[in-house]
Amino acid sequence: MASKQSSSLQGDKETLDECKCPICMYILIEPVTLPCAHELCMPCYKKNVEEGSFTCPLCRTRISNWARKATKNNTLLDQKRWEQVKKLFPEKVQRRLDGLDDVTDEDDMNDNEEIDLQYRRIVQLSKPGEIREEYEAEVKRLDHGAEEERRREEEASVALIQELVTEDNQHIQKNQHLQQKIARQDEKLAQAESTSLVLTLMWCFLPHQNPQRDSKGANTKLKTVFKDPIKIEPQTSCKRKVPKIEDSNSSDLSRESPSKSRKDRGNSSNEDDEVGLSQEERDYRFALQLQKQFRLADKLHLKVLRFKGSKDAYSLRKRSQRK
Repeated sequence: MASKQSSSLQGDKETLDECKCPICMYILIEPVTLPCAHELCMPCYKKNVEEGSFTCPLCRTRISNWARKATKNNTLLDQKRWEQVKKLFPEKVQRRLDGLDDVTDEDDMNDNEEIDLQYRRIVQLSKPGEIREEYEAEVKRLDHGAEEERRREEEASVALIQELVTEDNQHIQKNQHLQQKIARQDEKLAQAESTSLVLTLMWCFLPHQNPQRDSKGANTKLKTVFKDPIKIEPQTSCKRKVPKIEDSNSSDLSRESPSKSRKDRGNSSNEDDEVGLSQEERDYRFALQLQKQFRLADKLHLKVLRFKGSKDAYSLRKRSQRK
């Protein structure tokens, strides 16, 4: 008895929210208690099953086997729960059975009004104009950041250009120094070649000594004794000067002694030959002298090669035999 009284007291203490269907949110009409302990009103349960869903709409527990057995045994309706709901809220149950689903109780109206006010209440998230100010500040910050980034890129590009220009200038300076160095070396080589050419010509035209061996006998040196350098002056063509002989002196010349006349004739013939030569004849004689000197220089060079020794000795013998 005591347990029944306690359970009845607990049932009386249940609130309206606990006796509402979680799907339609109205009072439970013919409640159906699922195996997962969730409660649904009979209309909502039938709609759920008709749609082909054999799971609990709240926890998705499978109820197909239980539904088939409960329907067969006619135990879908929870009679105890249904009696308890009718006992606690008879008026609401009757209105629901009559099809009057509109709420007319003052308490329910107040509750609904509070709910509507909560949903319709305007919540002020910010002051008027605050969002625009924040937006403009953000835009300015982004513009400033973009400008700073652009300025840094320009500075970096300018620095890179300056670096490239300095590298190009250094490269140009290095090339100029190298060209100057090469020019100086070429000048020195040209001077050395010109000096060697002059010395060779002087060695050809001036008297020289034969090559001598060193103390070791491995190398030879030409010891040439040079005199004053040759001074080549431009030669001008000359005309033959024919002496004028007067008639008054002809008798005196014929009376001279034969020896004296012979000497005078020899001297006069030499002078006439030297004076009477043309420019072409002088050039021809000069060329013959040069040819002789070059031949002598070649012979001396061959002698030097024989003293030094050569890899191709046969060619030297052959050349000497030809000459």
